[in-house]
Amino acid sequence: YWYHPHAHRTTTLQVARGLAAPLIVRSADDPLQGIPEQTLMITSLAIDSGGEVRDVRPRMGGMGGMMMADAGEVLVNGQRLPTHRVNPGATERWRILNATADQYMRFAVDGHRFSVVGTDGGLLAQPLANVGDWLLAPAQRVEIVLTVAARQSETFLLRDLGYGGGARRGNGAALMALETTDASLVEPIELPSTLRPIAALGPASIRQRVVLSSTGMGMMGSFLINGRSFDMNRVDLTTEVNRVELWDLVNATMLDHPMHVHGTQFQVIGRTVRGRFAPASYPAWLDTVNVPAGETVTIKTQQLSPGKRMFHCHLL
Repeated sequence: YWYHPHAHRTTTLQVARGLAAPLIVRSADDPLQGIPEQTLMITSLAIDSGGEVRDVRPRMGGMGGMMMADAGEVLVNGQRLPTHRVNPGATERWRILNATADQYMRFAVDGHRFSVVGTDGGLLAQPLANVGDWLLAPAQRVEIVLTVAARQSETFLLRDLGYGGGARRGNGAALMALETTDASLVEPIELPSTLRPIAALGPASIRQRVVLSSTGMGMMGSFLINGRSFDMNRVDLTTEVNRVELWDLVNATMLDHPMHVHGTQFQVIGRTVRGRFAPASYPAWLDTVNVPAGETVTIKTQQLSPGKRMFHCHLL
């Protein structure tokens, strides 16, 4: 998980200033226990010509006056293009968090493929093996297991390959250098075939519809949910404790939106693209899902305790 402040209209300012961090909850029966871990928190930071942190200011004329973060420098654990040294052939478990305000990341490691073992809400049922790249929308997390090439004293780059659907498009920049030492080769660690059962939520008793729209073209104008802008004093949807629901997240805008639901984790049931529904290819627990422009994502969700919850696009 991760945490950050959520004060209305100042969230971007505070996150850009560094008020955010990973929060790892460990299990007593972790099937991947013993694999060396790295937590990679990707952030963006605007700095001036003297190397000082710049305040993020609202950009007028776009998104109805919403604050948009300056692109600035993309950092990994607070550093620009850090170097991570590891013995050749070693297997590592990386937890990667996209904590930028609005930048999509499609990352890959030069010359390597990896297994995806977890998403926002924890481990998958089985590893997704032989993956070459992975898209992380703002606020999403992923957990991968990577076996480093069995070659001494070589450097490989963790890169953002770029993505065309987001508010801020990655440019293929290098994020981190992975450098093998001149030490002896390490035996790779084999992953178990199963990780952790993901229970189905059961049949849904109601269907909610969440339509994302805008008052203008592209980034111009205001973004709305079900035809309304945000109001802390208004309740937009009502549920009941323990009730299983289907939510259709309908993106009627020209921009992707990473939709985030507070207070719970949900499962993606499938996506509808140009009228054709495609079921999700594997079960996973998420709290943020990317809804591409013109598509509908259907999720199954359940709140376990009473009270108010936020749901919103996570483009800060």
